[in-house]
Amino acid sequence: MNLLFLTEGGARTGYGHLCRSLALAQAFDDTRAVNKTKFVVCADGRARKFLKKNNVIFSNVDWLRNPDRIQKFIRGETAIIVDSYLASRSLYKRLRKSKRNPYVVAVDDNNRIPYDADAIINYSVNKGGPLGYKKSSRTKYLVGNEYLIVRREFYGKRPPATRKAVHNILIILSGTDCDRLRDRIIRLFGNSGYCLHVVLPKGKRHSMRGGDRTKFYYDLNSKQLSSLMKEMDLCISGGGHVLNELACLGIPAIAVGLARNQMENIRRWGKAGFIKYAGWHQDKDLFGRLRKSVSEMEVKEVRARQAKNGIKVLNATGRERIVKTLMADYYKRALTFRKACLRDARGMFDISNDPLVRKVSFNSDRISWPRHMRWLKERLADDQCVFYVCATPEKIYAQVRFDVDSREHRAVISVSLHEDIRGLGLSSWILTQCVQAFLTEQRGVHRIQAFIKTSNRASIRAFQKAQFRYTKNVLVQGHASRMYVFTRRRGC
Repeated sequence: MNLLFLTEGGARTGYGHLCRSLALAQAFDDTRAVNKTKFVVCADGRARKFLKKNNVIFSNVDWLRNPDRIQKFIRGETAIIVDSYLASRSLYKRLRKSKRNPYVVAVDDNNRIPYDADAIINYSVNKGGPLGYKKSSRTKYLVGNEYLIVRREFYGKRPPATRKAVHNILIILSGTDCDRLRDRIIRLFGNSGYCLHVVLPKGKRHSMRGGDRTKFYYDLNSKQLSSLMKEMDLCISGGGHVLNELACLGIPAIAVGLARNQMENIRRWGKAGFIKYAGWHQDKDLFGRLRKSVSEMEVKEVRARQAKNGIKVLNATGRERIVKTLMADYYKRALTFRKACLRDARGMFDISNDPLVRKVSFNSDRISWPRHMRWLKERLADDQCVFYVCATPEKIYAQVRFDVDSREHRAVISVSLHEDIRGLGLSSWILTQCVQAFLTEQRGVHRIQAFIKTSNRASIRAFQKAQFRYTKNVLVQGHASRMYVFTRRRGC
């Protein structure tokens, strides 16, 4: 599958869309779930520098004003992930009706519009069902803190021990014209004995002199920013995606509202007990509340509690869960089931000779092409063999064979999956679809037997989930195995 991101970023809209799109692209890349990944970004100069700094290959296209230009980026089997506050409802409809029938995912924060999408991701801090979404049976909802995601550089880092006193304060404000606000915060705490570490937006240079205890950082990539955050005792930040990254590292934060679309994220993190909210950036009493918040967070126990709450909420398995859920849903919509034919020989040959397939088979020897062709022709000509493939127009993803014993009113099932769809939880679904089709066609078959190596735990779980019942241990070609049976229900 190819992956296409449509997003935006820059000095006015911030880098939150870019950061979480990058985080999701990294998650797909780490699981080797996609063929090619492409970013199509409506970006200003700063955003382009940000993307280049993070080694992102992208096309700078104003796809919001020129949606027709998106079509040239859709190749073959494609999932389109749209992370935008500006994309219209009509654009989603247009994508869904594209000639290549892409799988469309909307990344949302606040139920902005009725999305015409195959899936909706809401990286919500709070648990629970869809947040006000009018549920549709054709849409997959990935909502809640179990789907929170950050860039890979922020995962797997041991949170720093909470120090007795606050020494280092990180200041990271971006996404709007924050120069005056940043300057006033530096002046507010510049003579308070703290070391201030100020991260500037990409491509921005700061004219203010902050004193000996103030350091400025420019053009940090995600790895550099992660390393810097780990040295901090607390952070003063906006309310966007950076709060997720701070929570992942266990760095307590004081949030300032910089944009209306950040306020729901701030509210949720406040409710989770991870941040203190100082107020809207134009509030008259903002700086008094900032001083008070920093004073309260001087207490070690307060910071330790906030750090613990942040780590607890941000689930480290969120990125894998998103990838597996989206991939499984994509394939369930894209795959079709049909009878195997001779033109499927190459795809079936590749699956059969996959190293893992050979390992779990009772005969683990590699199959030659001539032998495979002779065997396949015999199977297809045998009226006691029913052979299904699970495929897209481009590729065979699974093969399921039933060897029928008419006299005993039973059949033996065999299944093999392409490596691209293993680990997505699709095995039991494929088994269920094929068993139902087979029993509808073969009315005389009452039982379906499966023989599985005892060591093949993944297949055992899949057959159990597909309602096959364990019967007994058996020895098959010298291998310790288990027999599972699916019994036709009465009247079916």
